[in-house]
Amino acid sequence: MSSFNEIKGLKIKYLSGNPSNPEDGQVWYNSSSAKVVVAGVTGNGGWSSGGSLNTARKNIGASASTTQTAGLVFGGVGGTALTEEYNGSSWSESGDMNTGRRDMGGAGIQTAALAFGGNTPVTVNTETYDGSTWSEVNNLNTGRNSLAGAGLQAAALAIGGSVSPAAVESSHGSTWSEVGDLNTGRAGLGGLGTQTAALAVGGGSPGNAVEEWNGSSWTAANATSTNRVEGTGEAGTQTAALVYAGAPSTAATEAYDGTTWSNKSSMSTARSELGFGGSQGSALAVGGNPNTAVTEEFTIPVTRNIT
Repeated sequence: MSSFNEIKGLKIKYLSGNPSNPEDGQVWYNSSSAKVVVAGVTGNGGWSSGGSLNTARKNIGASASTTQTAGLVFGGVGGTALTEEYNGSSWSESGDMNTGRRDMGGAGIQTAALAFGGNTPVTVNTETYDGSTWSEVNNLNTGRNSLAGAGLQAAALAIGGSVSPAAVESSHGSTWSEVGDLNTGRAGLGGLGTQTAALAVGGGSPGNAVEEWNGSSWTAANATSTNRVEGTGEAGTQTAALVYAGAPSTAATEAYDGTTWSNKSSMSTARSELGFGGSQGSALAVGGNPNTAVTEEFTIPVTRNIT
């Protein structure tokens, strides 16, 4: 008689307890309870208060690839160069950008970030961040502001924005090169995901357009329920995304599973042009318009179903 592994080709981890941060759908055997355990995400989640920024601001630079416990924001209204890092409970100031600006794109993580474009006025300037210091690197081909970013410091996308609203550029850590245009050019949009699997959300009018990037071309996807003409917050991946806030000032939060959008619990403070980051089940909303220092943390509870 064939075993389960021979039939399905799967193996279940044998653990003495439950893992601290299981993924949705993860399965394991808990030897202490002699149970097979399945992790499942339930409910609409909720927003709670986090530590406030040291400097209130809007039009902030951020990256959706950062995490809720290792956040990063930079620049903002007035062309400031200020940078702040989050440790999960409080913000601390770090090294200033070389070029203060607002409405820029961002990519990467807290210790390896990328900032590009923005308004100082409109610029092509690109800088890398190593966790303490910003350094200038090769410029964008097209200067623009109100653009989106996605990916990591060494594998980033610059998406849409003013001046050339359909233009998309790809960077591999040294130079930017033009790649496939958006189907719907727009400024004020949000971006998340990786250099080869990104999501462009909102922006322009009516502000609910969504497109998926596969590394070579963009495909229209299902629209969001809420129109967000600019200044969205975003977190997660192309197939597990969270989008929240945006202008007109809203507290609405939506999750995306790669096909369908679903409404989640609304934020406590409606706003736009904010800092962001994290995952679909553990996101960060920072500052924003109206000019504020408020930070909120989104969490979807994980339940363990014992079978």
